[in-house]
Amino acid sequence: MPYSWIGLGSEGRNEQTFVTDQDNMIIYDDTDQTTVRSYYEEFGTRVVEGWLQWVSANARRDHASNEKWRGSSLDWRRR
Repeated sequence: MPYSWIGLGSEGRNEQTFVTDQDNMIIYDDTDQTTVRSYYEEFGTRVVEGWLQWVSANARRDHASNEKWRGSSLDWRRR
């Protein structure tokens, strides 16, 4: 299924440093399928948890593992 991983904030502006937060979001094709939503929830969580292990457990968490930053293109249009 097509999706986009979008970098926001300092990541989106290519201004990241060694000590930075992570601001990103996922947009995927419109669907009401629970399995698709669950897949992207797991995908976002795994990517972010891997990043946190690499960078710092104290990093701010405004990113795709949080439902607020993940959704279908219809979800984003509604927001």
